[in-house]
Amino acid sequence: MNTAMGIPVQAARPGRRALVATALILGLAGHGCATFVRRPLPTPMPSTHGATPVPGRGVGLGVELGDGLGGQELLRKELLSGHLLVGLADRVELGVAVYGGHEDRDPAGTLFSGKVRLGAPLGPRTSTALRVGLATVSRSDGEAQNESLTALDLALPVEFLLGTSAGSDHVSLYAGPRLVHEHYRDDLRPIDTFDGWLPGGLGGVHLQVGHFHLFGEGTMAWRPATTRQGVRFEGGAIFLPSLGIVVHLGSPFRWGP
Repeated sequence: MNTAMGIPVQAARPGRRALVATALILGLAGHGCATFVRRPLPTPMPSTHGATPVPGRGVGLGVELGDGLGGQELLRKELLSGHLLVGLADRVELGVAVYGGHEDRDPAGTLFSGKVRLGAPLGPRTSTALRVGLATVSRSDGEAQNESLTALDLALPVEFLLGTSAGSDHVSLYAGPRLVHEHYRDDLRPIDTFDGWLPGGLGGVHLQVGHFHLFGEGTMAWRPATTRQGVRFEGGAIFLPSLGIVVHLGSPFRWGP
């Protein structure tokens, strides 16, 4: 209650209808100003963990930071992933992982993997394996994006145990060919759908200390040239490194004598 010239005056207050109308107008304005953002879907190039199962018998948990390829443009993209691994009979490794980028609204993808040890072609301190991975991810965001990605990853690493110790602490090196097939589907702009092969090779080092495994791996891949919305992205060789750590619960892989 205010006074003017000694006469009480009631302060003006907005009515309920005015408040509702104002809120409705602001809500419609906010919806009209909404922005849709496209995030290129990532193709991971994760560590193969060499040519032995990790663990040999039991369960493993790991995290990994590495580079992959983003979108039909096949541009470098940094990815973080968490892994669950199961080792069977010193011969098979099965894995599932969730991976994604660091930017706001980056989608999360799922990676399934399987590895089978084929034998020791160059003696008891060597191992070779066939690894298969399948990555899937999708994202829809209004008028900006409706895309899905499937990537098939094939690798044939050969691993060499260094030194004379095959116990719980050792170092090994591995290398081999790698081939990735990527199918990138764009339902908003079907002309930008990409389907192609990325051949290359990998190399890495495996350090085991007790129950801990540290992997440093790099993949050299050859990207084909692509075009998106009339813009051409040149192809060529690209190096994609990764760094990961796994802790195993159970028995490690047992090398030969």
